[in-house]
Amino acid sequence: MAAIAVGFGAMLCISSSVAAMMMGGEDDSSGAGAGTGAGPTLPEATYVRVAKTEDITDWNQRYINLQEVSVFDEAGTNVALNKGVIMNDMGNPDYVASLPQLVDGDDLTGGNIGGPIHDNSQPQKQWLQIELVNPTNIKSVRLHDRPQYGSRLVGIKVQLLDENQSIMTEYTTPALTLANSEAGLIHSYDFATKTWTHS
Repeated sequence: MAAIAVGFGAMLCISSSVAAMMMGGEDDSSGAGAGTGAGPTLPEATYVRVAKTEDITDWNQRYINLQEVSVFDEAGTNVALNKGVIMNDMGNPDYVASLPQLVDGDDLTGGNIGGPIHDNSQPQKQWLQIELVNPTNIKSVRLHDRPQYGSRLVGIKVQLLDENQSIMTEYTTPALTLANSEAGLIHSYDFATKTWTHS
């Protein structure tokens, strides 16, 4: 996205916009598809983090305990499938060993324990993170909750990180709530519409 500062290039850029409007088109400089009609521009991320970013005081809501996490690109491909996963505390080998279950594509097996973050440390700002390997345009993220563990969904946010593992705050979702957990087991966030859906 190089900026055109001065000279002929700037006049050409302005002229193109004017010409498009004169021909009945609209100058779409809002970032919604860069004027192509392709829809909203999707964020590009290399890492996807599922996190509790605030201190959780309710003991039953401290943990992140999910069945599966899926990350979809603009083509609808689950780009998180079988990717590497880490968590904030890699000291418990039992929990670390089960991290791959978060992204194995099997969200129906009751024995899968994804995001098994059950340490007793404080503060309870726990997180798990998926490395997508390459920068990828992210359309949506889906969290598959574990049955009977809905209270552990409270306070969870999804954050997108760049290649330097810096959190892009503009792509941090609103936190999930207890009411969301009671709406179903599947919780999807669409980065184009900036909305959660629950089923």
